This record gives sequence, structure tokens and C-alpha cells, in this order.
Amino acid sequence: MSFIQVKLSGIKAPKSAPEGNYALSVVDLEGYVKKENNAYVLRLSVVFVDFQKNYRRLTHYLSMPGPNDSEDTIEIKQRMLKRFLVASGCPHVSDGEADGFDEEDLMGLAFNCDVVQDEPNDNGDVYNSLKLPLIPEGTE
Repeated sequence: MSFIQVKLSGIKAPKSAPEGNYALSVVDLEGYVKKENNAYVLRLSVVFVDFQKNYRRLTHYLSMPGPNDSEDTIEIKQRMLKRFLVASGCPHVSDGEADGFDEEDLMGLAFNCDVVQDEPNDNGDVYNSLKLPLIPEGTE
């Protein structure tokens, strides 16, 4: 085995962003089926457009209703999904017949949104999450 020379000194982990409104962009997404309830989930990796080197990426999950979900859980998931789609400006259809969205539209999606700091985890690390606005009255 050989020694690989690469500069590692001075490299620090990015920090969480202060709370505020930021320009954001989805730079990666992964879909998977959750074993517990057989529901499809999209995991979005979101960057701070103007501060990519300063602030760590945030992860946002979009959980689709699953076949084993209760009616209440289905409604909550639908509401949270619509809040994200409306807030981010992601193209979607909600006409009551062919409701849905194309997950490919999420990749590269650029939008502004409020970001908050979560409570510190057991290691004292603080992460960010999206603070999605409520669905505006009259939105279909």
C-alpha cells in the first residue's frame, strides 16, 4: 500500500446556518421504500445557494402515503407534501383527478424558504430544517 498525499490540515466541517430565509437548491435526491410501512420516501439533499462552503447541506424527507397508513397519517403526509410543493414552486397537479408531481422536477429545484435550527442531538450537533409555510387559502 502506498501513502496518498492530500492536504487535510485546516479542513473543518461546515456549520449549521443561522435561522432565516435563504435561497436553496435541491442537489440530490434518493427514493426508497420504508420497510416498516411499505411507503415510498424521497430524501432530498438541499444546499444554501450563496453559502455552500459555509453551511452544511440539509436533508428534507417527503413521505408518500403508504398502503398500511391510517387515514389520519395519509392526510398528514399529503398536507406536508403539498406544503413543500407549494413553498418550493415545484410543478404539481392537484385537480382532484390526476393529482401528483414528477420527482424529476425536484432535482435542481431552486426556491427560497425559511430555515430553522433543530435542537442539538446527543452529540451536541445542531442541524437545520425547512420551516414550510401553511398552504395559502384558495390554493388547489
